[in-house]
Amino acid sequence: MSLHPEIYDGDTPAQQRPRIRAQARILLTNPYALHQYLPWHHKWERFLRNLRFVVIDEAHHYRGVFGSHVALLIRRLRRILSRYGAKPQFILASATIANPEEHGEKLIGEPVAVVRENGAPQGAKTFVFWNPFLDLSASWTGQVSSLMAFLIEEGLQTLCFATSRRLAEVLAAQAQAKAPGKRVMAYRAGYLPEERRAIERGIRAGEIRGVVSTTALELGVDIGGLDAVILGGYPGSIISLWQQAGRAGRGTKPAIVFVVGQGDPLDQYFLRHPQELLTRPSGTCPHQPPK
Repeated sequence: MSLHPEIYDGDTPAQQRPRIRAQARILLTNPYALHQYLPWHHKWERFLRNLRFVVIDEAHHYRGVFGSHVALLIRRLRRILSRYGAKPQFILASATIANPEEHGEKLIGEPVAVVRENGAPQGAKTFVFWNPFLDLSASWTGQVSSLMAFLIEEGLQTLCFATSRRLAEVLAAQAQAKAPGKRVMAYRAGYLPEERRAIERGIRAGEIRGVVSTTALELGVDIGGLDAVILGGYPGSIISLWQQAGRAGRGTKPAIVFVVGQGDPLDQYFLRHPQELLTRPSGTCPHQPPK
């Protein structure tokens, strides 16, 4: 039996959509697309009537105001499914959440059973905290790009997270100049779908040895397991920190994670107290140092 897995979102060509609605048994989409398609649920009757499972990956991502919107969207979906006589099982997946039961029940509006055991292989991960302001002879971007070039030259496939699109482009260009002969790319929203897919394939195949990305590569994109990750500043939440760090060391191979602080007080606090960052529950999102 063919499962006909398909992607259905804003990048899906219009001429392919009727075929997908008629044939697909496994569908991958996102909340933004689902919001647009639910008013046209009559076109999806075949799929909705036979729906058995709804998988919400990276469930911890749906928090705050955005999480409230997604929770209401899921309730809309459940009402429409009820109209077609379907009552699928919801499966929520997350590796970085402190309160899975409470969060899951609020998100989907139903009781959940928590599976806490993690059988995924995991190699050793070493964290290095780097304060670039201890050496004022080189700029922040100069130190980060030099660190990235060094790791690439040492044979480590490296991903660096930047806090803005412009910074991602700047760091990628500087690292490329310092690692001649190695392919270094930037990755961010705004690229054409074909460009993003080509970069993702290059990372998985090992052809791209270094990539500087915004949070676009934090979750939801399969790029395999890298050797090293550079966090260009505290990403704003403990969840994001572990998500970004988790891009390295998939499987059993060891990995190294550099946390390169920026000049704001919170970054500098965590550089002086790294244990505060590494031992907090992953569901916390501090906006100021603890008292």
